[in-house]
Amino acid sequence: MKIKDGKKPSFPWFGMDIGGTLVKLAYFEPVDITAEEEQEEVESLKSIRKYLTSNVAYGSTGIRDVHLELKGLTLFGRRGNMHFIRFPTQDLPRFIHMARDKNFSTLHTVLCATGGGAYKFEEEFRMIGNLQLHKVDELDSLVKGLLYIDSISFNGQAECYYFENASHPERCQKMPFNLDDPYPLLVVNIGSGVSILAVHTKDCYKRVCGTSLGGGTFLGLCSLLTGCESFEEALEMASSGDSTNADKLVRDIYGGDYERFGLPGWAVASSFGNMIYKDKRESVSKEDLARATLVTITNNIGSIARMCAVNEDMSYSQLCMSCDCRWAEHSSQSSAAQCRKALIPLDRSRIQSTPSPGKAERFSQDQAPAFEFCNWLFESAPLPIEGEGSSQQDDYLKCSC
Repeated sequence: MKIKDGKKPSFPWFGMDIGGTLVKLAYFEPVDITAEEEQEEVESLKSIRKYLTSNVAYGSTGIRDVHLELKGLTLFGRRGNMHFIRFPTQDLPRFIHMARDKNFSTLHTVLCATGGGAYKFEEEFRMIGNLQLHKVDELDSLVKGLLYIDSISFNGQAECYYFENASHPERCQKMPFNLDDPYPLLVVNIGSGVSILAVHTKDCYKRVCGTSLGGGTFLGLCSLLTGCESFEEALEMASSGDSTNADKLVRDIYGGDYERFGLPGWAVASSFGNMIYKDKRESVSKEDLARATLVTITNNIGSIARMCAVNEDMSYSQLCMSCDCRWAEHSSQSSAAQCRKALIPLDRSRIQSTPSPGKAERFSQDQAPAFEFCNWLFESAPLPIEGEGSSQQDDYLKCSC
C-alpha cells in the first residue's frame, strides 16, 4: 500500500518483508465496508479477501498467524483487522504466480516491500505479476514499526514487556513496560543474522554492530545435526533437550563455581565442548544438540548486545530484543505484533536472562546460563545490511535530527 498525494489507495492494503528465509506479509482487512462499497467491489478483490481471511494455511508452507492478529485497528480512517501471513522465501515465485492468477495487478500496480528480497525478486514481480515494488528501507521500517506498535493498545495485551525475576523461572513474570520515554534505546533485531541499532530519537539512529550468527544459523545447524525439516521441528527438539550434555560447563572444569570471578558452575565454559569425547558423542541425543545450538546462538547474541550497550554508554537506557518469533505457538505468551519485542531495564554490569515463563518447568537452573535468552526461539528473517564486518556499514547513520 502506497499513499500518493495524500489520497488513500484502493483496497487491498498489503505490505511485505521479503527476508532471506521467510516472507512476512501484513494484510489489512476492512470491516467497515458499506453496502455501496460491497456492491461496487470487483470479484477479484472479494476473492483475495476471502482467500486470505478464511484460511490459516496456504498450500503446504504458508501460514496465517492468528495469534498475531490486530483486531479493530483504525488505519487511515478505516476500521479493520490486521493479519500476518508468512511463508518460506523459496516459495515466493509461487506467490507471484498466485497474484497473477487472481488478477492482483488490476487492483494495484505497486506493492510496498522491504527486506533484501525486495531487490532480489523485483524483476520477477515485474515480469510475472505485472507489479512494481515500492522499496522501503528495512531499518527505517524496523524502528518506526517498533514505535508504532507500542503506540497502539489492542487485544488487551501490552506489546512491550520485560521479565521480572528472570533468573528464577519459578517466579518469573511477564510485566508490561512503559515506552513513553525510551531513548536512548538499543534495538537487537534477530533474523537470519542479527543487526544492532542505537536509537537516540525516532528519527536518529545508527547501526552499531551485527553478527552472522542468528536464526538462520540455528535452523541451519539444527538441520545438519538433527535432520530436522522445519523450524517448528527444531524448536520442539530444543524444548525437550538438555544442552549440558553437549556443552562443557564451568563446573566441569573447576568442579564447581569459579568464585574469584563470579562465574557459577552452571555457566557454559565451552559450547559443544563435551563433544570432543567419544562416549559423550555416543550418548547425546538430537534434542540435546538442538538445545545446545539454541543456547550457543542466544548466548552469543546476549553477550554482543551487552557489549554494544556498554560501548554506546547506554547504562540507563533499555535493551529491546526484536525478532520474528513464533513463541506464542510454544507457550502461553501472546502478542499482536509481527515483530516480537521485549524490553528489560539495562544494568551496565549485567543483563538479565529471560527464560520463558511459558516453559519454565522445562528449564532448570543447570540449563539457564546468565546470557541464555531462552525465550528467543526465533524464526529466520533477513539480515538487513550486507557485509557484517564493514566499518562503512557500521558507521551508517540515519539521522534527521
